[in-house]
Amino acid sequence: KLADQASLAALPNRELCLVSWAAATLAEAGGRSLQAAASDEATRRGLASFEDRQLGALCWAHAQLATHGPALNEGLARARSGTLGLREFAAVAWCAAPLRDTQAFAPLQDAISTSARRASPQLLAAGEQSIATATELAKPWLQLGWSLASVGLMSDELQASLRTPLRRLGKALDAAAEAAAAASLQPTHGLEWGPCDEMPRIVASGRGLAVVHKPPHWEADTGAAENEGSAPSGAHRLSDFLRRAFGAAAAPATRCRASEFGLLHRLDTPSSGLLLVGLRYEALFDLRWQRDTLQVEREYLVLCHGHLAPTMRSVDAPLRRALQAVGGGPLTEVAASGGRPASTKIKLLSHLWAAASSAASGARDPIADVATAVSLVAIQLVTGRQHQIRAHLRHIGHPVVCDGRYAADVFDMDRSWCSRNFIHRWRLAFRDLDGEYCEVQEPLPEDLRDVVGRLHKTPALSALVALDPMGCATGSDRLLADLVAGKPPGRWRDLSSLEA
Repeated sequence: KLADQASLAALPNRELCLVSWAAATLAEAGGRSLQAAASDEATRRGLASFEDRQLGALCWAHAQLATHGPALNEGLARARSGTLGLREFAAVAWCAAPLRDTQAFAPLQDAISTSARRASPQLLAAGEQSIATATELAKPWLQLGWSLASVGLMSDELQASLRTPLRRLGKALDAAAEAAAAASLQPTHGLEWGPCDEMPRIVASGRGLAVVHKPPHWEADTGAAENEGSAPSGAHRLSDFLRRAFGAAAAPATRCRASEFGLLHRLDTPSSGLLLVGLRYEALFDLRWQRDTLQVEREYLVLCHGHLAPTMRSVDAPLRRALQAVGGGPLTEVAASGGRPASTKIKLLSHLWAAASSAASGARDPIADVATAVSLVAIQLVTGRQHQIRAHLRHIGHPVVCDGRYAADVFDMDRSWCSRNFIHRWRLAFRDLDGEYCEVQEPLPEDLRDVVGRLHKTPALSALVALDPMGCATGSDRLLADLVAGKPPGRWRDLSSLEA
C-alpha cells in the first residue's frame, strides 16, 4: 500500500525517510521498489526541505541498496558547507564512495575532521552505556573510514581524528567490563560440546587479541543477521570455544553478541583457516578500523573448477545479496546494477586434474574415473563481502570445488574426491595495539593436503603431483609438494603466477 505514490505523498518528511530506511533493510524486490518510490517522492518535494538527519537517512538507504539519487548531491553540498553531523557525513560518504569520485571527496576532508572532533565526546560517553549502544555509535566512524580508504583519501590527520576516539571508547568499555567481571561469580570455563573431528587452536596471541585456526564444520557465529541459515544445523560454534579458552576478565568481547563475540570476520562453516579475534574492546575497535580501512591482509588457497586463464589476475565486480536464497541460506550474486564494491586478487598456482567418480556424474557406464580440470589459486581479498570468493569465482566460470550452493550441478561428483569446499585462509597480517606489523600463516589442514596429493598433472590421470620437492622440475611442482608436506605457501608478494 505504501508503494502507492498517493500514500507516500500523504506522509510527513520524517515518516517518508523512515519508510525509505526500513525498505532498504528488506532483501526482497518489494523493498527496492518501495525505497525507490520514497526517494522519488522526496525529490518531488524538494530535498532542501529535509533536515540533515532526514537527508542522511535517505542517503543511507541508497547506500544500503547500492543505488544513487538526487539525495546524494544535496548531501554532498551540505557536507561541503560543514553543517552535517558525523552520522550524516558517514551516510553521505558511504553512498558516494562506490562512485570513486575523488573530486567530490577531497573538499570534505577538513569538514570531516571538524565533525569528528565535535562528535568525540558523545562517542566516548557511550563507554558508560551498553555494548550494543557503543557498537551502534561506532558504526558511522567505521563507515567514514571505509569510504575514505576506498577512494584513497585517508590522510594521517583523518586517521588520527577517526581512529583515536574508537580506541578510547574501547578502553572505557574494557574498564567497565573488568569491573563487571570482578563482581560476577559466573564460571568462565567448563563448556562442553559433542564429538568433533578437530578442535580450534590458538595460533597466536597479543595484547587484547588472538589469532585462531578454525577447522571445518565449526561456525564462526558472529551473531549477525546475515549469518542466519548460512551454517548447517549441529555445527559447533566458535564463540563457545572462545569462552572456554579465555577468561571473562581477559576477553570480555568474546562474551557479547553485540560485539560479534570479538570475531573480526567470518569463514563459511565448511571452510578452514585463520580468524582474527578482538579479546578486549580496545583491540577489537582498532582491528575493526584496520579491517574497514582495508589494512588487514587476508589470503586464501582455493581449488576451483576448470583451468583458469593465467591472465586472470583480479575480479572487480559489485556484489549484493540475491533476492532468493539457495538451500535455506543467503546467496551472494554479482549485481548488474548497484551492488557494493568488491575486489578479489588472484594468482594462478597450478593447472591440475582430479579423478572424479563417474558414478557420481550420472554416467551410464560407471567404470572409469572422470578427469576433471581444476586450478589451484591463491586469493587475496581487498574487500570482504559475504561469500565474496565463491560468488566471484562462479561469476568468472570457475566455481569453488565442492560448493553445494554456488556449484550445485557438480557437487555430488566433487564429493567423490573432495569432502568439503576447498577454501583455506592461510595468512593474516595486521598491526597490534603498539603499531607492530604482525603476520600469521597456517598450512593446509590434513584433509585438503590429501586432496592435493591425489591430484594429477595430466588428463590421462597417470601422473600424480610430485610429493618430493627435490624431484620437482618447476616452481609450481615444488609449491604443490610443499603444500602436501604441510608447509604454508609464504607471503602473497613472493608467490609466482603460472605463466601462459
